[in-house]
Amino acid sequence: MTEKYMPKVGEKVTLCNWYCATKTPYTVIKVSKSEVTVQECELLFCGVRHYDTIADEIRENPNGRTATLRWSPKRGCWMESPVRSWSDRAVFGKWEHEPYLN
Repeated sequence: MTEKYMPKVGEKVTLCNWYCATKTPYTVIKVSKSEVTVQECELLFCGVRHYDTIADEIRENPNGRTATLRWSPKRGCWMESPVRSWSDRAVFGKWEHEPYLN
């Protein structure tokens, strides 16, 4: 069983689906014992942006969309709430951006 990781406010986090087909950067803005609230980052693009363009720069966005994460003991990770089999999972410590290409 994976030990429950407790993130800190301001920490970088990437939400990705189970196949890592999409990766969206967020920042932790609130932490409680049972929930973590994250806010979507701003993606900056230099030049023309196509459907498969990866962001040139990522930065915090105080107006970004928020999401709530809950710990899933079954999967041993923080997942977007409500936790379902297709919910995005959190990878803490880095920002990554990969658009959905399928």
